[in-house]
Amino acid sequence: MVDLPLPWVKDVHYPPQDGTLQAVPSFCKSKDRDRCRKFYEEIRSAEGFHTCPYGFAAFRFNTGSSSITFTCLRVSGHVNKKQLSKRLGSDDVPVFQPSSVQRLATCLQDPDSLNARLATAQETVERTTRFIYSTIHEIRRLNGLIKAVSERLSRVLGNFRADSDLHKAQSAQTTIFQTSALVSIRLNAFDFQVNPTRITAEAPRPIPVHHKFHKIVQCLRVDARGRRANVRLQGICHTTVRGWDIFEMLPFVIVENAMKFAPDNENVDVWFEETPGHLEIRVRSVGPLLKTGEETIIAQEGYRGVNARSCSDGSGLGLTLAADICDLHNIRLTFCSGPEQYRLNGVPYAVFEVHLQFDPASLGRETQTIDSLFPP
Repeated sequence: MVDLPLPWVKDVHYPPQDGTLQAVPSFCKSKDRDRCRKFYEEIRSAEGFHTCPYGFAAFRFNTGSSSITFTCLRVSGHVNKKQLSKRLGSDDVPVFQPSSVQRLATCLQDPDSLNARLATAQETVERTTRFIYSTIHEIRRLNGLIKAVSERLSRVLGNFRADSDLHKAQSAQTTIFQTSALVSIRLNAFDFQVNPTRITAEAPRPIPVHHKFHKIVQCLRVDARGRRANVRLQGICHTTVRGWDIFEMLPFVIVENAMKFAPDNENVDVWFEETPGHLEIRVRSVGPLLKTGEETIIAQEGYRGVNARSCSDGSGLGLTLAADICDLHNIRLTFCSGPEQYRLNGVPYAVFEVHLQFDPASLGRETQTIDSLFPP
């Protein structure tokens, strides 16, 4: 039998056993067993909620092969509060809603379903843990960059002499602002993974697509970490998409992924293909060749391309997050890899393309040009 979450009794001749979520209260361990045994015998054939002589709630249910009683509980509407207040003492006994106890009993009536739910919950915990560690690592690194640039700005301002110093100060200020934007993007991604309802709690709003890609490109130039890939925005786009702040993570993940895997001096091209009521974006770069069939599984959680594993570290979570954001905004996301072009350190490289197709129903038009807010 699986471990039971609440205090339980199966055989009336034995005392209640601790549950994994709640232990048997001290009072129930010390009371007259004859009175308790008589109560359990009286409810043996009566499934549902009952109140014991000492004020606690009990819930009797059938698992198919046997009957079990959850006992020693505080369940709203099924306790004698006056009696219970005298007997709880220092025990911290949680209060449950009746529906919660009933759901637990239902799960136990189908052990296979319970085990499947437990396995799913374990996978969710492991995925969230990996994402938390990845996010914390990135925030620490970006915060270190902010600190270093802030110190440099402080030195410039402390020895301010000429126009060249003004230019250095303005450059440092821009770097701080753009790095801070990257931190905000990471925190939004964290919220989206851990508490997605927080992201979508507000109504969607029009988001200028080209501006978001333009902003991300400027921010990633600050955070290049030695990468020499050149990112180029190709084509004009004045389209907006109805969505949430987490949309900003989509160009970040796709462009950063292309920069990370592109060899030195290769270009990353972002092509905007816009007609009235229609928008497609293609992000083309050179990257590790995809094996046959990988284009359909590369966005699966934790998966990393066979050739990609040989040339860069990663968690396999980035494109999964991109796919989740696309699902949220009704964007069709596909990948393709061209034929091998050359090899570096034994790794085959080819043109890699990420294709975004937007839902026409979610598109609109910008009312003003705002790319000037992030000059090149």
